[in-house]
Amino acid sequence: MKSTNMILAEHHGLGSVRICECGSLNLNIGLVTLHLDPEAFLKTAALLRQSAEQYLKRNESITTASGLSPALSSSSGRFTN
Repeated sequence: MKSTNMILAEHHGLGSVRICECGSLNLNIGLVTLHLDPEAFLKTAALLRQSAEQYLKRNESITTASGLSPALSSSSGRFTN
């Protein structure tokens, strides 16, 4: 298995994470792509995980049958503003 230039994760309609041949990780969401070195990528992942946990904790009274907030259980996988 090649360790570079491969997709690590993909969510149809939202984006993907890919390892570039240069060793950076490319986070693609819609038309935006961030090229991050491995340390910055891991810190970004931790930041997103922490914010998701805080969001769920803050909004735990608003849940759907699946146990997620309506914004996180959206089948569209799109960001809204």
